[in-house]
Amino acid sequence: MNLFIKIVLSTVLTLALISQSSANPPTKPPVQGLVNMGDITFYNKQGSIDPPPSPNNSLDKLTMPNTIQLFGGTVINVTWAQLQPNPPDNNGNITLDTTSIDQALSAINLYNQANPNAKITAKLRVWAGFAAPTWVKSLNGNAPINIVAQKSNVTQRGTVAHWWEEDYLDNWTRFLSALAHAKDINGHTYDEEPLIHEISVTSCASSTDEPFISWADPNAQNALISAGYTDLAQQNCLSNAINLHYAAWKNTWLDFPINPFFPVQAESSKPNFTFSYSVMQQCAENGACIISNQGLNQASSINSNLAQIYQKILSFVVNGVYADFQTVSPTILAGNKNDNLYYVFKTGAQYDAQSIELWPSVANLNGFDTLSRTQIQILAAILQGNTDLSCDNFQSNKK
Repeated sequence: MNLFIKIVLSTVLTLALISQSSANPPTKPPVQGLVNMGDITFYNKQGSIDPPPSPNNSLDKLTMPNTIQLFGGTVINVTWAQLQPNPPDNNGNITLDTTSIDQALSAINLYNQANPNAKITAKLRVWAGFAAPTWVKSLNGNAPINIVAQKSNVTQRGTVAHWWEEDYLDNWTRFLSALAHAKDINGHTYDEEPLIHEISVTSCASSTDEPFISWADPNAQNALISAGYTDLAQQNCLSNAINLHYAAWKNTWLDFPINPFFPVQAESSKPNFTFSYSVMQQCAENGACIISNQGLNQASSINSNLAQIYQKILSFVVNGVYADFQTVSPTILAGNKNDNLYYVFKTGAQYDAQSIELWPSVANLNGFDTLSRTQIQILAAILQGNTDLSCDNFQSNKK
């Protein structure tokens, strides 16, 4: 269904929305269990396409004999460029094209109708960075920032906006508010949609969807600094994400991926843990925010910087704050012969994870769809607190 939705947000309404934070948790629970994170390779295909191509939200990987009825959720990956290809008009009207989200919701509806005893819910993830609309990248006459960055074995190429500037963030906030209040294919607003239980916080994100992760490549860092980027502006952006940018999402859990904050300007590469902890505290106090991390690995393979973040997550979890995770990429798992998803999930269970996102097979890397049904059942059982299953159980049931 192709829906083009025009929403007029008055200044008074916008100010009211952004001045409020969630006093009560959403009535919808967080996404539970195993989660299909979807194919995100679209974000590294910018070579000749800017913004990147649209994500594929097919549920094919969840309807295989080894996966069907074992997952609790799926990520709906969409881009800001898809949803708002044009700027607001002279009267401030925002026109959204929510076709991509509605198609994903329709697929979930069909899946749930076919599997009434094993329904799935969704986490909505709106990508910006490279995937911001072209008009946003040229706000105030700014030239889009050209990025060429080496990241692991991938060279990322594309353009980004001045995402730390006030005009960009004002447009981002208004867009998110418009999306929250738009009506979907099921007749609900997206914020009230019963299938969408979480929305990922992607404010200030650049090299990935994770707000705290930027480019370590000096060429990319220099390009950002030359364009006016400062660490203080980035910290201000991150600090305003929950109670300002996503303030309109009052009925949906905010999933906030948090990592050590590495300054770009400073000569020292030491992370600023104090700042990361302050954002975690803000998330915990919000009442509708889940502390997340997208680098879940077995405990012995988590680097010392990330280990400090995980220790802090645990201190919040024991006081009732929700946490969820995404596993490290298949590239990292494949590079460690002593590692496998069994130990990764054992680590996640230690933090009482509500859910864990799993990578599907991408390119030449094996994802969750290559596991046997028994192996996937073991992972689900570990997440539910079953400590009786051994690694031998997992390894002996390979597909």
